[in-house]
Amino acid sequence: MPDSSVSRWRLAAPSFVWPAGLAENCQRLQTLVDEAALLFFETEACLAYGPHDLPLWLNDLDLGYHVHMPLDLPWQNGPREVVRTVTALAEKVAFVRPNGYVLHPPPEAKDLAAFYQAWIDRGFAGSDLLIENIEGNDLCRLWPELRMTECSVCLDVGHLLLFDQWDLLQQPGFSDRLAMLHLYGDQPGHGHASLACMTANGRELTRTLLSRLPQGATIVLETFSPRELQESLDIFSTWVTNWGFQ
Repeated sequence: MPDSSVSRWRLAAPSFVWPAGLAENCQRLQTLVDEAALLFFETEACLAYGPHDLPLWLNDLDLGYHVHMPLDLPWQNGPREVVRTVTALAEKVAFVRPNGYVLHPPPEAKDLAAFYQAWIDRGFAGSDLLIENIEGNDLCRLWPELRMTECSVCLDVGHLLLFDQWDLLQQPGFSDRLAMLHLYGDQPGHGHASLACMTANGRELTRTLLSRLPQGATIVLETFSPRELQESLDIFSTWVTNWGFQ
């Protein structure tokens, strides 16, 4: 399990760190992090997952889970169609009792309220939804609708820095909604790199956000190779110690 110095939060990593299936990745992650982010990035492929992809023994691992819903959800067909898709995926992993579901926001703010109501109507908790800031949508224009729900915010720090989304931090009640961070190196041209590639602005912002992040929240080290994940774990542990967040 991860270093005890960061135990005030739950450290997570993606379910695609090694070039292997989701189950094998989770098996390896249990010795490194508290939680796996189950990446359901492609709708059709993930709807086709069966027992080989999601074996029942995942529930026996020393690991928690949350789900990242697909990037290609059919918003063009309306929010209720999207709910049918995401609830079908949620049901596939219900046996591991995910801690939450990360959702990229709909293109139109009005669709959030309709999606949220349909999600609730299907028996899911509104507080289990985490809406992520993405390129082209910093969540600001749908903030009034978001505040009418119990949704939390999954803040992708790299997106905020790369796409100049600082206004999000000033939205009313933002700190109360913050429940998850995505962290990775944000230097231009490095993609989802190790924290060794995080800029000075990124490090300072991370330090500020950690001071506002509630105990028990999830921090995803969103890197996609074993070397970069281990390097990020070591760096993050050092930051936490040096910044006095033990």
